[in-house]
Amino acid sequence: MKHDGAVWTVAFDRTGEFIATGANDKTARLWAVRTGKAIGLPMLHDGPVSTVAFNPGGDLIATGSQDKTSRLWNARTGEPVGKAMVHDGPVTAVAFDPAGELLVTTSQDKTARIWNARTGEPVGKPMQHHDAVIAVAFDPSGDLILTGSQDNTARLWDPSTGEPIGKPMQHEGIITAIAFSRNQELVVTGSEDGTGRLWSTETGEPTGEIMQHGGPVRAVAFDQKHEVVVTGSEDNTARLWDSRTGEPIGKPMQHDHPVIAIAVDSAGTVIATASQNTARLWDAHTGAPLGKPMQHHSAIKAIALNSTGTLLATGAEWKDNTAQLWDTRTGDPVGSPMRHVSDVLALAFDPAGGLLATGSASNTAQLWNARTGAAVGKPMEHTGPVTAVVFDRRGRFLASASGDNTARLWNAHTGDPIGKPMEHGGPVWAIAFDANGKLLATGSDNAARLWLTLSAQTLFERARAILGSETEPVRPSSSPALFIWIEKKWGP
Repeated sequence: MKHDGAVWTVAFDRTGEFIATGANDKTARLWAVRTGKAIGLPMLHDGPVSTVAFNPGGDLIATGSQDKTSRLWNARTGEPVGKAMVHDGPVTAVAFDPAGELLVTTSQDKTARIWNARTGEPVGKPMQHHDAVIAVAFDPSGDLILTGSQDNTARLWDPSTGEPIGKPMQHEGIITAIAFSRNQELVVTGSEDGTGRLWSTETGEPTGEIMQHGGPVRAVAFDQKHEVVVTGSEDNTARLWDSRTGEPIGKPMQHDHPVIAIAVDSAGTVIATASQNTARLWDAHTGAPLGKPMQHHSAIKAIALNSTGTLLATGAEWKDNTAQLWDTRTGDPVGSPMRHVSDVLALAFDPAGGLLATGSASNTAQLWNARTGAAVGKPMEHTGPVTAVVFDRRGRFLASASGDNTARLWNAHTGDPIGKPMEHGGPVWAIAFDANGKLLATGSDNAARLWLTLSAQTLFERARAILGSETEPVRPSSSPALFIWIEKKWGP
């Protein structure tokens, strides 16, 4: 999937069959996932394309560009739809409403704009901030728009008119995180001013007390019942707050060093935090510690909770070089330390929770019994550090990524390799299966590549049928779009 310049943005449609990319070559392109072939014409702008999005039906693509315009395109032909939607500054983000009837765009011109998603005609007046608008979201019903700006405010807007709802949600620093509650009655914001705030979606007025940290707030979330807010900060703590009052619940979840990772179980009952060489478990309703600190002899590099929240896995770096399982009810270790000869860089539980996969700087991945810590099968060998591991959703395959410029597919029960190494032109930093486990995406060397995850025989038969080739499961993409996105999230 080749552009003539760096790719800045990428988006999948809902089916996972198509990818849209935007690049600094002033084009957006549509691609077929299974073949890597371009579909339709290049979608041309007069400046780099910085943002792309599919509508919910998948028949339209919206693009935003440094040329100060956003455009709608037929997703099958690449032909423009309607007129250009013009701002007075570069367009920073685009988003469709859940029904696909409206498009909202944000810009460095200090505005967000609403447009008819079929014609490109403006709807209502511009939504005005006092500095660049950098984030936007519709609520799940499509009845509200939330914007976040470098003017230190978030604002709610009526998408049918563009009129503001209530007052600006004011912080004293740039807004870093926003979230709607599931019942859509509240918004929580986090800011570089060291606070989190709760706001009424009906009025935009603050509700409850300011949720104060001693450092920038980098993450905010509601629990499943929208009764509790969790915030994470650079002040070495995570905190729980009553979503109705903003009052703290329990004591700060305190570490002696910056908190580098947080995990919450799917039931919303346990929070895990990691800092330096210590992991801690906390009651997600009270913030009270659960069990004792879980200690490694050196800094923890990765943590993971199993799907039921009953086990925590931690992985540590040099001087320790182990992964360890912990009982989340007591904080006691489960089974023996799972030892590598170098840093443990990656962890993943299989969907059933019976296996743990580890990746190490010792150039191996290993499967372990998640109840005993005993090794399962033989080490899965690379010739460079294993940077990421992931199971497919059915737990049949394990994929590993490595600094040896390859990704590998393995039998998730025996550790036996499946097919040939998937070669790249540089270290592979990230890896992911599609929802069906039939495709694998890898990120490396400024490229995203797609591979078929079938048995070796079927793999080569499918490859020959599609490409007439026995060497590549799917023709590699040369577009750096997905890699750029992955690199920002997980890369070095």
